[in-house]
Amino acid sequence: MNNPNQYDTLLEIVKNRRSVRFFKSDPFPDEFIDKMIEAARWAPSGFHTQPWEFVVVKQKDLKDKIVEAIKRPKLGGFSDAPVFILLLCDWRTKVGLPPPVQSSEKRLENTVCSSLANAFLYLSLAASTLGLGSCWVSPSALPEAQSKIKELLHIPE
Repeated sequence: MNNPNQYDTLLEIVKNRRSVRFFKSDPFPDEFIDKMIEAARWAPSGFHTQPWEFVVVKQKDLKDKIVEAIKRPKLGGFSDAPVFILLLCDWRTKVGLPPPVQSSEKRLENTVCSSLANAFLYLSLAASTLGLGSCWVSPSALPEAQSKIKELLHIPE
């Protein structure tokens, strides 16, 4: 698989990926969502636990409530995006981690955060290849926002 043309293609994708903060509300095919999630599923994860779950939100009223939960109305215009893909941690995957990682909250959190960040990066690169923009919305990780979003989407612990 030593193909310099693949590297050139990859480098072009990496160079052209941007964090987009203002979106058109134009819909795009569900196939694109499937492709982005499929790429993200191949991301490296700590101890290959793949601790992610993806939630796709298209309903405007629900997206508005998520934006409200983040307490940043019209934050950078991401509220206009036609789709939110929420990247969640499935904490049940921690059973696949070695005991020293399971028993250290800091090591566990670092392993999970790194894994989720990798999945988002792959998702973002896939979006770029499809001509779509993406952006990590970090305030959604705040405990109060997480709690409200879980409640809105009926996400169990």
